[in-house]
Amino acid sequence: HLLIRQETTYKAASPGKGSQYAIDRYEGALTDIPDWTQPAEIAGLYDPIASPQTGGFNAYNVYTERLCISPDTRFYVQINHDDQIRIYDLEKGNTPAFRLYGFSSGGSSMVADASFSADSRLVAFAGGMGNIAVYELETGVNLRTWLDQYPKKSLSGVKFNREGTLIMAADGQQREFYTYSVVNGLKLYTMHAVKAVGDWGFDEETGDGIVLYEDGSAIAADIFASAEELYRYAEQYEDVQVQG
Repeated sequence: HLLIRQETTYKAASPGKGSQYAIDRYEGALTDIPDWTQPAEIAGLYDPIASPQTGGFNAYNVYTERLCISPDTRFYVQINHDDQIRIYDLEKGNTPAFRLYGFSSGGSSMVADASFSADSRLVAFAGGMGNIAVYELETGVNLRTWLDQYPKKSLSGVKFNREGTLIMAADGQQREFYTYSVVNGLKLYTMHAVKAVGDWGFDEETGDGIVLYEDGSAIAADIFASAEELYRYAEQYEDVQVQG
């Protein structure tokens, strides 16, 4: 690690613990945020401009490929076969609050996966062409978009951590897993699977990125949420020496 703090550079020599480590037998639990929360009753969603010929249609028809419901059951996210996305805010009515035509800030992108943050504030989409985007559900504002995998890799899934500050995305073969910061937009980590993957995401207790193999072993990545956490890590596990 190269640490720069208050115009002073520190050299850290690692005694063996890196920011990625192997776990012989993973006994933890991965953060599980549902993308379908059963409501008391299904709302009659309606889009008055969806079809000029019919004057609209109900959400549960042949055009709907997937319907996601936020953890607080306030927001419904309808993904259609043509990859158009409609976001319904039930506090405002049963018609779309927002429509997304190509979620990746321009151009059509196949929607491979959609996931909510635990507080129902955000929704993330991962695209079959390698695009990722995070939207604020209440305002429809696009907070973050990542296109750096395009056009090399497709993506198969996306997940938030418990705090909604990080997302992890899996490539189409589940061989590479990418962690991004929703806060500053940086790509923080790429994890490479070397065996068949059973599950992946963030550890519920530690917040570390986890790739869980089918045999029960795992690899984990320390995710530093702040510079202070990184400094404490370096001071605890490494011989920190001031240079200059």
